[in-house]
Amino acid sequence: MRARVLSGAGFGLVLACWPVLCAPALACLVQLTRRNARYYMTPQRDAVLGIAATPQGWRVEDHASSKPGGRRGAPLRTLVLADLIEAADSQGIAIYATAADDSLAEAYRTELPDMVIAGKGWPRGTKLYRAPSSTG
Repeated sequence: MRARVLSGAGFGLVLACWPVLCAPALACLVQLTRRNARYYMTPQRDAVLGIAATPQGWRVEDHASSKPGGRRGAPLRTLVLADLIEAADSQGIAIYATAADDSLAEAYRTELPDMVIAGKGWPRGTKLYRAPSSTG
């Protein structure tokens, strides 16, 4: 009888925890299968950058690296953002992002010409915005 009670309690605990344990994996799967987003990764597989099409423009998002602060994302941004700027300008599309902190915001502003601070990010960081260039 005791084994059945423990087994039932264990099963109940697994059922109760399942959504919490699986939610991050499901969220990642949903993000990666969106039709409006593309993800770019370095050949070394140590940094990733997502670009999503939204009604407001193209959003730079999901930028991550294996060693945050290790400058692994900068070469990827250099490759992807040059083509992104050219395509956005030729189609009259704005680019926006949210930098996690002030130092990243300044790095993005250096790499993306005409990027301006557009306010506080949510839940943290700095919102950035770049209007399409008329010379694109």
